[in-house]
Amino acid sequence: METAQLTQGLQLFSLSQENHIDSQIQAFIVDRKAQRMSAGTLAFYRKKLWLFTGFVESQAITYIDQLTATDIREYLLWLESTGHNPGGVHCCYRALRTFLY
Repeated sequence: METAQLTQGLQLFSLSQENHIDSQIQAFIVDRKAQRMSAGTLAFYRKKLWLFTGFVESQAITYIDQLTATDIREYLLWLESTGHNPGGVHCCYRALRTFLY
């Protein structure tokens, strides 16, 4: 009985790790590397998704399935309020849209 509970607990831990935003971003970057994206493109994604990670952490969002459309809209408004110009906000949106797709 204890082995079954341990196995189930490990499976739940594994599923929660797979759904963790940081883990998903790392997997996304690995995927982009495998697609032979340029170093500049990889740096772009890292930088823009790092901003997103900081925002969601401040909102106590750690898992992909916690994200809502409202959260993404609030992120874009937050970018604007922290001094990003419209082009910069759009760059962050494009990176996030590609990541979430």
